[in-house]
This record gives sequence, structure tokens and C-alpha cells, in this order.
Amino acid sequence: MKALVSAFLFLALLCSVSSATGPDICLICKSTNCSKTIIGGCMPGTRNKICYSKIIDVPWKSGNKVQKIFNQLGCMSAEYCRPFKNTATLPDGGYIYMEVKCCNKVLCNKAISVPAQENRPLNGLVCPGCLTYIPNANQSCSSNTIVNCHGRENKCISYTGRLKIRGQYYSPLSFKGCATKNLCDLLTGATEEGSDLLQPSDTTEAECSPAEYPDEEEPSPEQ
Repeated sequence: MKALVSAFLFLALLCSVSSATGPDICLICKSTNCSKTIIGGCMPGTRNKICYSKIIDVPWKSGNKVQKIFNQLGCMSAEYCRPFKNTATLPDGGYIYMEVKCCNKVLCNKAISVPAQENRPLNGLVCPGCLTYIPNANQSCSSNTIVNCHGRENKCISYTGRLKIRGQYYSPLSFKGCATKNLCDLLTGATEEGSDLLQPSDTTEAECSPAEYPDEEEPSPEQ
């Protein structure tokens, strides 16, 4: 009987905290895969509350470590939650995946799963590709392959410098490949959207150009 009463009270609580001003309870987590979450409330004074999910996946080296995935779940004001999905495809299995989701129901925010690269749809566009770790941030890598673009990736990115991901600096690197326009804008400094997940640093080169359909005479691009 006590268990039934407790369940009823919990359901009543969930119903009561979801109002016109948004949910008061969201899943909270900051970790690699958010396998363990807690139920938490929004900060006092938050208006027009909304639950959010964020992820960044960049499987590159940072010193002697390889930072793989960082998930974040929480609550914020709806005016600051802007959903987006930014991606880049690089040679040798390298990629960047960033995504933000917003939802306005109690406990609606779940950890975001990164799709396997081989399952992402190709769009027919290609870009020059290279990926090199460098002792300093002023040596651009030379394109030595062609990369197939996926999804909404319609830009060719060329970047040399460092990347700051969730407060951690990566080793200097240089890369070329496919990217979405918003990711290009972030790396070239045209926008700050997504800068809480990824920031360019010590940049010596950041250029974007339109991706193109391959010439029939060119060698087949790598998958």
C-alpha cells in the first residue's frame, strides 16, 4: 500500500512541476556517456525553463589521452537553448560530431547517441582531406586523399591550430575535410554558437569553401 501511495505522489509531483513556464525537473549529468543520471531542478530564478541534451564527440588525442565523448544533460532558460547538429568528416576515421537538443517536458532529455560513421548517409559531395598532429600550430597538412561528405556537410574545411573542448586543450593539429556550414562558421570565428562545447584556439588557418561533386576522371574517394 505504501508503495502505491509513493508512486501516486511521485506521478502527481511530475504533473505539478510541468507548467506553462516549462518543466522544473530534468535529468542532470556531465560525463562520457551519462550512464548514471540524477533528477534535478532548474536553478532558482530560471524563467521559461527547458531541459537540454548536449554532446560532442571528437576522437582525437589530447596529450597522451584520447577524449572520446562528452555528454551533458540539464536545465536552462529556453531563450538560450538553440538546437543544432554540427559535423565534420575527416580522413582515417576522424570526425567531429556536436549536437544540442531541447525539450519542454519533465525528464524528457536523454543522452544523445552518436551514429556510426558508416551508417551516416553520403550526399555525393567530396573535399580534399588530411589530418596531422603537429609540434606547433603553424604547419598546414597537405591534402593526400579525397573525403566523402555526409548529411548536411556542404563545405570543405581547412583548419590549423588547437581546439578547446569542454575546457581541455587538444594538441596542435591540422586537418582538411567536409563540414557543415555552422561548424565552418564556428571554426572560422563567424559564430559563437556551440562555443561552450568547442572553441578554436591559436588558429593560424581557418578557411571554408563549397564542397563539390567529384569529377568522373578523379580517383574514387575513400569511404
